[in-house]
Amino acid sequence: MTELGRRLGQFFFFLGVFLLVLFWGSVESGAAMSDFLLGGVGSVLVGIWLLWRNRPPPPEVERFKTLRKILSGRGKDK
Repeated sequence: MTELGRRLGQFFFFLGVFLLVLFWGSVESGAAMSDFLLGGVGSVLVGIWLLWRNRPPPPEVERFKTLRKILSGRGKDK
């Protein structure tokens, strides 16, 4: 399900960017179409939400591993 969610998120994000480009083109031509703006912003927000919701968990951090062992062992002695 996460792969489907990521793909849908990417689809909505790129669809939103495309609609925003169309909106920019309509503004430049002199006939601004606010439907493109609303649809583009909405699609970008839904796409970002789907991508953020289905992101993979961060990898386990190996930094300061020895220091953590020392500090956790020190608390057991007391």
